[in-house]
Amino acid sequence: MNRLTIAVMGMMLSGAAFAGASSYVDGGLVIGGKGSGSQDGSAGNSSGGIEVTGAWAITDLWYIGGVGGTYTREGGGGDTDNTYLAFNGGAVIGLTEKTDVFGEAAIWAGNQDNPGGAADSDPKAIEAKAGINTKVGEKLTLGATISLIAADLDSGGSDSLRNFVWSAGGAWNFTPHMAATFKLADGSNGVNGQTDIFRIGFRYTF
Repeated sequence: MNRLTIAVMGMMLSGAAFAGASSYVDGGLVIGGKGSGSQDGSAGNSSGGIEVTGAWAITDLWYIGGVGGTYTREGGGGDTDNTYLAFNGGAVIGLTEKTDVFGEAAIWAGNQDNPGGAADSDPKAIEAKAGINTKVGEKLTLGATISLIAADLDSGGSDSLRNFVWSAGGAWNFTPHMAATFKLADGSNGVNGQTDIFRIGFRYTF
């Protein structure tokens, strides 16, 4: 084993010990989004919802968690009300003392109350996600993710969806346990009804 390999492994191991998985609860508001009924695809001012995410660190490496929320998408043909729930799990690997990467798998299920007398749908999806987080100074953390989605839209027609979803955001830590969080996301997972949204929230880390 050469010196470069030993150095890289040592850096990864030391970084994992510094960062690692964390346990937290994050509640937030989902703002905006692309509508489905208007001619230009834009959503009205009332599009938005609430969402709670959380994770529990099983070890410094592994974690499990979940997402739950409601979201109303305004469109030209009426509003679509979405409720959704996801269970996820993954691993965090430290690259340096300030940067880590993670991989995650998730299962999504939801209900969409469609406008205009259309039948409700119960979409489901599986997700594979990769992401990176890095500390910028003492209080600010920035990050980005990309996900591959495979969904069954339960639309009665051609109801399969294969899509990429990306996000970028961060957290501003007021204290070691409390932080304000923000995220911009683009792409649809077919379950939560959201496309091109902004999310703000507050996170408590145990």
